[in-house]
Amino acid sequence: MIPTAPKLVVGEAGIRLVYRRPEHAEYMGFGWGLWSVTPTGDGWSQAERLGTAVGFPDTPYGVVNGKDGALWAAAHACAYGHPVNGGERVTGTPSRRTFSKHAVSEDAVLVERVEEPAVAHKASTPVSLRTLAASSSGRTPNPAPQSLATVERSLARDGRKYELLFGDLHRHSAYSKCLAANDGDVVDHARWARDVGELDFYALTEHMEYMSYGEWRWTDRLASLLTRDSRVLALHGFETAIPPGHTNFFYVDERVGEAVRVAYLSSDRLEDVWPKLDSWVPEGSVLAIRHHQGHGQANVAQTFAPRYELLVEIIQCRGEYRGWADRLLGLGLEAGFVGATDHAYAAAFPRGLTGVWAAERTRESVFSGLRARRTFATNGPKMRVFLSAFGVGMGERGTCHGAPDLELEMEGTTRLDRAELYRNGKLVHVEEIGERAATLRWRDGNAPQGRAYYYARVLQGREHGTFQPHYGVAYTSPVWLHIGAEAAG
Repeated sequence: MIPTAPKLVVGEAGIRLVYRRPEHAEYMGFGWGLWSVTPTGDGWSQAERLGTAVGFPDTPYGVVNGKDGALWAAAHACAYGHPVNGGERVTGTPSRRTFSKHAVSEDAVLVERVEEPAVAHKASTPVSLRTLAASSSGRTPNPAPQSLATVERSLARDGRKYELLFGDLHRHSAYSKCLAANDGDVVDHARWARDVGELDFYALTEHMEYMSYGEWRWTDRLASLLTRDSRVLALHGFETAIPPGHTNFFYVDERVGEAVRVAYLSSDRLEDVWPKLDSWVPEGSVLAIRHHQGHGQANVAQTFAPRYELLVEIIQCRGEYRGWADRLLGLGLEAGFVGATDHAYAAAFPRGLTGVWAAERTRESVFSGLRARRTFATNGPKMRVFLSAFGVGMGERGTCHGAPDLELEMEGTTRLDRAELYRNGKLVHVEEIGERAATLRWRDGNAPQGRAYYYARVLQGREHGTFQPHYGVAYTSPVWLHIGAEAAG
């Protein structure tokens, strides 16, 4: 659990640390309570709850010492409804028409007098500071991050010019009510995308089944407003969790989002959503991206909708999911690859990123690049990769006669270690690199005739000596070829 929005209060009763802590039902978080701890000299006291309010998921609060020494708190407080079975479990076949997770039912600004915690000190607690230095064993503090290279962001292909844009397509705020202690609020994400991640685009994909309509519209519009005057493009989208598994939906027009929301909430399974979208939304206006949670059933191919599903999430904070992606591709889903974070907590990869080759820096162009599968996935580093086979670029289909020639352009933020080429999910070639940038050319002389897909996995050295990830990795989107016999002399 990570305390959020901490405030240090100093008064006659001593020093007190006040913070928000998510309210929980099983492992889910719903809103937050106000909690307090005090320093004890060699640690912290046991945490105690202050007041009775349940805070609105991502809004601030205020605390102040009154003249009588009591603590006053003001917060945007709310109440949660109690859907079917308390919102925790549903027996039988779940229906999105009747089941939702604790959506907000009412809210108000609440000001209340908070009684002094029993553990509070009556005299000021001294605070000591110390400087960490090298020990007598010669061990030194953690080294500063090494200087990272910036990759080339332009690409000329087939008479067109593209710009490489980086973004995160799968993030959650506390409104998703999943891992609220880690996810932060909408403002946190906008600031992270702009100031920390230095992204070109990002999307908050809140869990739709856990949100009221008002919560969904609030988070979606606020994310756009917070980045309106910056270089970061906020994409529209949300996450669904109906069988066979988790899927993110994206769109450019907010009016289309209304139709997608109704199509989802009125369906019990993913395959029930597609015909509704066919009737309700313009062609090419919606993109659906599955990730590894679910989608492993034997009959999963029956749920495919290639007109909407042009990408799958091969990397996220929990790791790489090449085997899972290969299974979907092996069943016939022609999907490119993206990377994304999901929940921002300590895991194998603190974040995942998608690289998009876009015609221009607009929301519409990013969406077009995603649908065209001009994408690659990384586990955080802003690497540069592009794969072509027999002149066919990644994300595209083509035909060749005889052994296909593959070309892989790659550039890292640190030295590239190696490149791996895969055909139909099987490793067919490995090349050691040892440079920061390189172009690999290789002919697949053993390629059988028929349908084949190729993609590359490129690894580089870690960006930081002490922080995850321990290595950098990028996956290109596949190239699909129909390989015929070599033409006679």
